[in-house]
Amino acid sequence: MSACEDVIGTPELAEAILLQMTARDLLQAQRISRYIKILIQSSPRLQQALFFRAAPASKKWFVNPLLRESFLPWIVIPHPEVRSLPSHEDLERLDWTFTPERKDAFLRPEASWRRMFLIQPPPTELSIFYHKNYGQVYKTQISFKDSDSKGVTMDAIYDIPEQFTRKHHFQRRFMMRFLDPVSPLTTPIMILHMFYPGSRTSTRIPSKVDLSSRALRNWAYDDDYYDENLVRVVLPRSDWMAKTNLTTEKGGVPMSDFGEWSRKRAPISSLWSDVR
Repeated sequence: MSACEDVIGTPELAEAILLQMTARDLLQAQRISRYIKILIQSSPRLQQALFFRAAPASKKWFVNPLLRESFLPWIVIPHPEVRSLPSHEDLERLDWTFTPERKDAFLRPEASWRRMFLIQPPPTELSIFYHKNYGQVYKTQISFKDSDSKGVTMDAIYDIPEQFTRKHHFQRRFMMRFLDPVSPLTTPIMILHMFYPGSRTSTRIPSKVDLSSRALRNWAYDDDYYDENLVRVVLPRSDWMAKTNLTTEKGGVPMSDFGEWSRKRAPISSLWSDVR
């Protein structure tokens, strides 16, 4: 056995080497051999590096680089002077929606991204604020403390706003917000804001592309959920629009960059309507 084979054949040494890889390279490394694949899937530290297993609570957190490009609208840094928040039209401009093959691959039930965390360490709870007409705001929460993942996974973060923004013929929008942990022993705070149209005179949107996952779960996003589970709260606009701890260093995307990204991918008809 060569020295290289001897090192790779020692799980502790192989793990130490694999931990030096980027998350993307580590994901691809599973194709090298069955042994490497089993090692990666059975190592808690390597699973943390791939955002499949929750890292210990820490005041330092960052965005999953494996999900950053594929789910850009979820990591936009809000700006108090910019109101063009992500909509379903923006989801239809993601790279993986451009061909049927890639779209089917992303939306298949066993797609690995659904089990990933958007940030590491992950929050144990997802707070959802519904912004209705006339400034009414309602709140609900979904706990992941007792789930197998022990943290908020991308399936919930994707399914809820995708369904919310697609199921209505008027423009609905959403925004993610992230706050630092309140102590070194707690996890970051993740908040999903969902916005109804400003009025019934809002512009009607043409038929939207169905981007629902084939593993869609019945999360708390449906309008019928209001009566029993939502609590009305007072939430000034200055609180939800400006207060966030997501930065470019942590993997966030400035609102201006997101706007440019969206405009470059918009169909000609959308750009013409903006000019008018």
